[in-house]
This record gives sequence, structure tokens and C-alpha cells, in this order.
Amino acid sequence: PKIANLRLIGKYRDRCNSDSKSFYLIGYTYIKKPRIDDLALSYGGQDFLNVHRKILTWLNKKDANGLVLLHGAPGSGKTHYIRYLLHCITNEKERYLIYVPSDMINYLTSPALIPLLLLYPNSLLIIEDAEGSLSRLRSSSQSVANLLNLSDGLLSDGIQVQILATFNCPLVSLDSALLRPGRLIVQHCFPSILDIENARRLADSIGVSKINEINEPLSLANIYAMRDENVVEEQNEPITSSCRKCIALNYNEGEEE
Repeated sequence: PKIANLRLIGKYRDRCNSDSKSFYLIGYTYIKKPRIDDLALSYGGQDFLNVHRKILTWLNKKDANGLVLLHGAPGSGKTHYIRYLLHCITNEKERYLIYVPSDMINYLTSPALIPLLLLYPNSLLIIEDAEGSLSRLRSSSQSVANLLNLSDGLLSDGIQVQILATFNCPLVSLDSALLRPGRLIVQHCFPSILDIENARRLADSIGVSKINEINEPLSLANIYAMRDENVVEEQNEPITSSCRKCIALNYNEGEEE
């Protein structure tokens, strides 16, 4: 399957000067494309297909900026969808996919980090679980200002980065400045659970055998966990006599059959 390359921002700290920092990109994390047969079924109906198309149009647009916010309860499938989304970028070879830890939002417009971002134009910055930095109750004004400047400020005209952020709190908890038209490309709330009928349909499509045991609404994470249980059960087959012979061999001492 196709693999997306995701880089991570890291930071050095000068041992002689605790206030001095420098930043770098850490290697590659290879993200495999997950199997999603029915986006509408998994993520909230036909309306989500329009959201998906809008996000794709934005991602595949060169020299674009802006902010996409994906939110919902833990286990609603935000990360799973992002893995899928990364493989839908048509100009991936011209793009840098950069993972930004949420505790580093405060540094995004740091004089030490801007030169690094300038080396990677047309990057997509991915920030997961950003509620601690974006919530009106818990955020710092600096972290919000940094996202505003990078997504739609003068700085964004020079760096041209796109920002995709996820969070687990209600949309009304965010700083309202993040939601202004022109800056916010799209926001989508992932449903916390699927009703029984849709949960069974999804479970059947991904190979869950115990569909009749689904008698209550389930989250996406719980449905995929049922599929993983199938795999574990298949792997835990009885040990054959030939396998027992292999186990009995003393390989630690270099004996061979």
C-alpha cells in the first residue's frame, strides 16, 4: 500500500543558556493508508463527503494557507481519518507533512523556528489533541496568536503553511478568533457513536464476525477493536505436534534439527 511520510518537529536546548532553543525535523514516520470503504457510514453521513471534498480541495491547492479543525470525543476516529486523508493528497511529493506536538504551539512563530519553516514551504502542519492550547479556558493568548498568524496573518503569506488540528472539547470552548471566515476552511464534529444499524453495517464491512452481539450504539474505536479481536482469535490456534517439537529444541545452545 501507499505510504505517507510524516516528519516531527523537535527542539534542542542550549545547556549553557536555558532560554536558547533551536528546532529541527526528525526523520520520517511512515503512515500506512487504512482501509475505509464507506466514509459516509464511518463519519456522520452524506454531509461528511462534502466536508471531505472541501478539505481535499484545500490540501491539493498550492501556496494555500488556512486552518481545518476536526473535533469529537476520544475514539470517534479523528486520527484514523487523518491517516486516510494524508494518502489523498495528489501533490504529496511537493508537500512536507509535519507533526507538531501540541505543547509546541507556543513556539510556532518563534524567531528560532521561522527559519526552519521557511525551508519547507507548502507544508501541512498536523496538531493532535490541541484543546489545551486552543481552549478559551486553558489556552495562552500566545498559542492562539501563533495559529492566527500562521493560518491567515502576514506571516502566512511568506511561509504558506496549512494547519490541520484536532481536539476533544466542544467547538464553543475554542477561542472565537480561530473560527472567523477566511481563516477557518472547515470544521467538522465526528459523531461519538454510531447507532446500532450503522455499527452493524460497518462491522460487517470490515470483517467482524460477531455482528449479532452489537446491541447498542458503539464508537468507531470499539467497532475496530472487535475486528482486532477476530485477528487475535485466529492467531491463537492450537499448537500442532510439529510446533511443539520446534518449541522443545534448545536453540539457545545452537542445536539444529
